[in-house]
Amino acid sequence: NFSFVFVCLEAMVIWFITVLAETNRAPFDFVEGESELVAGYNVEFGGFGFAIIALAEYGAILFIRAITGLLFFGGIIPLRISGNVGLGLLVVVISYVIVCVRGAYPRFRYDQLMEFC
Repeated sequence: NFSFVFVCLEAMVIWFITVLAETNRAPFDFVEGESELVAGYNVEFGGFGFAIIALAEYGAILFIRAITGLLFFGGIIPLRISGNVGLGLLVVVISYVIVCVRGAYPRFRYDQLMEFC
């Protein structure tokens, strides 16, 4: 029972940055940044349609966090904790780290992205 986070530290950092970009979390939330300019990508949805979009987005985020926990921290889960409870705690910890990253880094502007490319 060994955690792969220590063996594959570079892969975990790359995976973490990719997860932030894929789930449109800060500092890669360009779609939400558009809302300041044109009122957002989901302006034509209201009520039920908006709820379905939001639930799908946050469901995908939780799924990717669970996959992250299983890929890199799979060896830590059996530490006297039941499988589902351990995975749930791991998802909460990874979610907390992502929220801390969101609070620590500002949103990039499009011109900075184009300059980086």
